[in-house]
Amino acid sequence: MRCLLRVTVLVLSIYVVSAMGLERHTVIKSSKLEGDEAASPIPTEGFNPRAAISVMAEYIKTHPDFVGGVIAWFIVGGILWLFGFIVFLLSEIGAVLVVRDQDFREKLIAGKYMAPAQGDAYQKLTNRENMKMAPRPYLSVASVVFMFAGTSCLMYPLCDVLSIIGLPSAPCVLLITVGSFLATICNVTFLLFLIWSCTRSWAALVFLLVSFTGSILLPTGNPILLCLWIIVALGGSYAYFIYLPSTYASEAEIPPFVQNIGNFAVEPNFEKFQSAFKDVYDVTKEEIQEKYDESAKAVKAAADKVAEEAERAKKAAEDAAKASASAATGGDNKKAA
Repeated sequence: MRCLLRVTVLVLSIYVVSAMGLERHTVIKSSKLEGDEAASPIPTEGFNPRAAISVMAEYIKTHPDFVGGVIAWFIVGGILWLFGFIVFLLSEIGAVLVVRDQDFREKLIAGKYMAPAQGDAYQKLTNRENMKMAPRPYLSVASVVFMFAGTSCLMYPLCDVLSIIGLPSAPCVLLITVGSFLATICNVTFLLFLIWSCTRSWAALVFLLVSFTGSILLPTGNPILLCLWIIVALGGSYAYFIYLPSTYASEAEIPPFVQNIGNFAVEPNFEKFQSAFKDVYDVTKEEIQEKYDESAKAVKAAADKVAEEAERAKKAAEDAAKASASAATGGDNKKAA
């Protein structure tokens, strides 16, 4: 809803201003008494919401298929957006869980609560976590594309609405596309702030700043402010997530405010794309096999223990029977004597 509201306000704000500008004209009044001509700009009546609603209601009555078309666009857009939203959450939350575990181990090692990062087991665990993170850039970027496409589909009927109520609709598709793209950036950065705030607080604040400023500037519909926001947001993100980490890479201690959220680079290489998902499949299969082997060993150990206890109970019963038989035989011998 926030995304739809942003794009709708952006498009309507631009169109209302343009419509009012087109409706203004200059009326030239002649003054015979003074013998000259004076130009007096008299603005006509601007955009009337009540009249627009009346026209829209009348159009829906005469064109009942219009509502069905709008609903179809909403369904398609909603499915695309929801799919992208779910994939994005799964991808980023998975990355957060991996990074949090790695940070926790580093804290344990730094506090000498855990042995240094040595040994095959530790290296194997780290490699597995890195392999699980390999598809994350592809999934996250693809999910953002789906959310952008879904937002565009949700807002496309607005172009028909603008045309019906009489506002200029020539560049509507362009504005819908640009508005959807900017709104998607605001929503995605806000989601990144929520997801990464628990383990990368400084990086999360950068995402929040981008989302907050975009949410303020986007409804204004001012192209200059929006272009300035895009330049500052891109420049600031590059400086924080790329320039600062590369600058402090050679330092012994990295400042706490320099944080990264992993690799987000998507390389147009099908082999690497296939390898990333294959690695996840292999790691998952290996972990499942190990869990199965551990469960099988535990079941076998429990079964062996039960069998051992049964064997002990059987032997104890046999010993007790022998003892009772021996005692009975001894009693009979005494009686005979």
